[in-house]
Amino acid sequence: MLSVQLHDYVSRIQDLLDRDAHDEAIAHCRHILGFYPKYYVVYHLLGQAALAKEMYAEARDLFKRTLSADPECPDAWMGLARACVEED
Repeated sequence: MLSVQLHDYVSRIQDLLDRDAHDEAIAHCRHILGFYPKYYVVYHLLGQAALAKEMYAEARDLFKRTLSADPECPDAWMGLARACVEED
């Protein structure tokens, strides 16, 4: 079985998001959450993917989850604001 550091896996997911491979990034994020459901960094990545796919309600929920773990995350605040603006 291939072993990958969690930090490296998250970096690969960020690369997928940068290349607009949102569906693949979502699948990998859900895979990680199956093993580490409290790893809030992945909720942020999922929020970015949901925002890019114009799934604004889901993006808001995911960014709120991120902020509940890290209330000072500026990227999550910006994502939440953008999701609210785009939805209205």
